[in-house]
Amino acid sequence: MGPKHRTTDTNSKRPHLLVHVPAGLGNRLSALFSCLVAAENENLRLTIIWDSTPQDPSAPFTKLFSNISGFEILDTLPATAPSTLPRLTEITSSWAQALSVEQPHYYHALTLVKYDGLPDWEFFKRFRAHLNRMEIHPEVRALMDCPQTPSVGLHVRFSDHLPCFMSTPRWCYRWVTQAILQNTKAHLWICGDTPEFMRELQNFAPERIKLAPSVRGPKPQGRESVHDVQLALAELLTLAENDVIVGSSNSSFCRVAAFISGKPFETISAFSALKRAMAQRWMWRIHDTCIKPQASFNLKTADEF
Repeated sequence: MGPKHRTTDTNSKRPHLLVHVPAGLGNRLSALFSCLVAAENENLRLTIIWDSTPQDPSAPFTKLFSNISGFEILDTLPATAPSTLPRLTEITSSWAQALSVEQPHYYHALTLVKYDGLPDWEFFKRFRAHLNRMEIHPEVRALMDCPQTPSVGLHVRFSDHLPCFMSTPRWCYRWVTQAILQNTKAHLWICGDTPEFMRELQNFAPERIKLAPSVRGPKPQGRESVHDVQLALAELLTLAENDVIVGSSNSSFCRVAAFISGKPFETISAFSALKRAMAQRWMWRIHDTCIKPQASFNLKTADEF
């Protein structure tokens, strides 16, 4: 299914969609690439507003990626933008075709924008293709780690994200770490925002668990500088290199790692860890993708942990 055709392909005759992508790195990348897929297919002119101001600190997009094509990038909202932007959660073909060319259309997108113009498999195929056409900034590539194989990438999220904290408390991460160690021969590569807890997880099997560079020091890495955000992107891309990705269902960081890599993504929550049958199926899904388990599973559930 190719791009929709309008009477002309010049910028002046295409509806201009300007999308502000706030929030964290995972949400920003989800919004950017999903809007890019939809805009390309609907023949829209797309501008992404990627804030890198003192009020909304982040690295400029050009310090993360180069070889940008198919959209324009701005560091700040234009002065002509409305004071309040409507939220963009979905792009439909009928909505896109009805957009006028006389004035720009401003929105903000907090995470993945749904699009009905492509089947899901094609949507995510193009999502990955757009990322692969970009060049990762050399400073980001130099920060990327190398997981051992076979490997499970585990993302731990707590510090500033209440939904993750509530749905995936610490005992869930202890449970999944021990379940993988006891029932597979996989290594674990762990990234996240809580160094002291991640070191606790590493103590289960230091020879099989590797921590991401940002949590090897005494303090968690922030997001206040260009280097901090480059390191976050490097760890997201490293997470995507693992054979299986595991994390909280409420974390966009691990979800976008799965989107861009196409690797299996398994979510862990208090509910899934409480149910033995569900836990068994969860481990079998890891096994079926790439990892050879031991002869039989020995999974503890919450009432035994």
